[in-house]
Amino acid sequence: MGAAKEILQFEQLLKQFSDLPTHATQEPTLQEISGYPHYENVASNILAFFLDSEAGHKLGSLLAEAVLSCLPGEFQEAPSYSGEVEREASTDKNQRLDIVFRTDKYLIGIENKIFHWVANDLQHYRDYFKGTIKGEQVEWLGIVLSPKPLSGNDAQKAIDAGFHTITYEELGKKVYSLIGAKLSQANLKYTTYLTDLFQSIENLSLNTMNQQMIEFFATHKEALNTLFEEKARLDKEIKGKVLALSELMGEQGAESECRKWIFRSFCLVFDLSKHGIAIDTILEADGWRINVFFRGNEGNNKNIPEFLRERGFQAPQNEKSPYNTRWCPFQASYSADLSVVKEVLEKILEAGLKG
Repeated sequence: MGAAKEILQFEQLLKQFSDLPTHATQEPTLQEISGYPHYENVASNILAFFLDSEAGHKLGSLLAEAVLSCLPGEFQEAPSYSGEVEREASTDKNQRLDIVFRTDKYLIGIENKIFHWVANDLQHYRDYFKGTIKGEQVEWLGIVLSPKPLSGNDAQKAIDAGFHTITYEELGKKVYSLIGAKLSQANLKYTTYLTDLFQSIENLSLNTMNQQMIEFFATHKEALNTLFEEKARLDKEIKGKVLALSELMGEQGAESECRKWIFRSFCLVFDLSKHGIAIDTILEADGWRINVFFRGNEGNNKNIPEFLRERGFQAPQNEKSPYNTRWCPFQASYSADLSVVKEVLEKILEAGLKG
């Protein structure tokens, strides 16, 4: 395919892309920020903390009450207490159930499944833990907790073992409906952690892209791959040009006064410590530009042109003030000779390094 025809195809693709609806941006939860939204162990640890009515959250048995409220009517009486919480409760076959805890009426086991299928032997869990309460006035309840309703083999496993199934969405709604009455006595810091858990799991359950967007990428997969390859070639060439400019510039002044470094491969940076000035020489597809600004004090950027003129720098005719609040004394095409960029940059540096 010729270059002109290929570019036309890319333009048509981008036009189609711009017409597609994008998904709404959501504020990240604490678990998403920390990088643990999909970790079952983390979710189970949080649930276990709130299932202990004597823990520091001061919400009492709220979470246990919410769990029971998700079950059929005969189980929905609010517990007077919940506790004796055990994480990774082990059986005689060395199998481990994610959470086991007690209320005044029940021994409850929760198999927490966020992404994994139900691989564990639920019937063994039932038989073993029912055996541990033989002779007590306590009933066994098994629960599989998951982001979405179980289906297929997983659903059948739960049914065969007599496990009830609850989704995080169902449980979260029960928590939200009950929590209002507890807020006056609750530790609000921990209340935030509980609601953050349910929001994090809800975010995992949502489709992050709409179907139209997915179909667009599927339909135009080959053309898009070519577009991305060309963009990668451009990025590589930009990196090479910026590195070449850096080599041409060499070292400028004493290292303590002028620090040179490259930011994200497309920007050559000079930091002039004496006056707190930063000089960014940027190359993108639309060309070269040099931005000059006060590092950490950008409110004074309007003074940059006069500051440099007093020290002998005369900006070329194509200066632009400001460029994104930063003074832009130089712009050039993508194909501009490096020597042209170097000449202007050296003059700015010479002025900026003067006393």
